[in-house]
Amino acid sequence: IYLYRNTHFISLMSIPIGEFLNLMFSIWDILRGAFALSIIFFLLSILGGYIHRRFVKKTGVSWIISVATVAFFFSFIFFAFVYFAPFFSAIFRESLGVKPDELTLGLFDFLRIFAIGVVKVLLVSAFFSLFSVPFIVLGSLMFKYLQKHKFNRNLCLFVSTYICCMIAFGMFIFFFKWVFIGVIFFLYSS
Repeated sequence: IYLYRNTHFISLMSIPIGEFLNLMFSIWDILRGAFALSIIFFLLSILGGYIHRRFVKKTGVSWIISVATVAFFFSFIFFAFVYFAPFFSAIFRESLGVKPDELTLGLFDFLRIFAIGVVKVLLVSAFFSLFSVPFIVLGSLMFKYLQKHKFNRNLCLFVSTYICCMIAFGMFIFFFKWVFIGVIFFLYSS
C-alpha cells in the first residue's frame, strides 16, 4: 500500500509499527464511536423528519429554516435536560440538617438563576443548531443520492446518518476539542 507524499510515493511499511497501529486504532475508534452516535441520531432523524414535514406543511417556511428550527428544538431539549437535571435534583433532595439563612435561596434568587440558565441553554442550543445544519444538509444530499439507487429508505437514512456522524465525530475530536470544554464551562459557570 502506497501513500503519495511530497511528490514521492512512500510505503505504509516504512511507517514504524507503533505509529501504524496507533493510526489503525484511531480510525477504528472513530468508526465505532460514530456507529454508537448514529443509532441515536438515526432515531432522532426519523422523529425530526416527521416534525420537519409537519412544520413546513403548517407554516410554509423554507427547507433550511425548518431544518434549523427542528435542530434548535432538539438541541434545546437536550441542553435543557443536561443543565436543569442536576439543578432540580439538588432542590428536591432532603437535607441532613438545617440550612443557615445565608445559604437558602429566596424566590427572586431562584428565578434569577433559572432565567440565566434558560438564556445559557438558548445560546448553546442556537450555536449547536447552526453548527449541525451543514451536517444535516450533507446527510440529506447523501440520502437523496442513495434513494436514487433504489435502496431501502431506512437503510439510506441510517447510512447517511452514519457518514455524517463519522465526519462530525472526527471533526470534533481533531479540530473542535474546545467545544466540549467551552460548552461545559459556559453552562455550569456563574
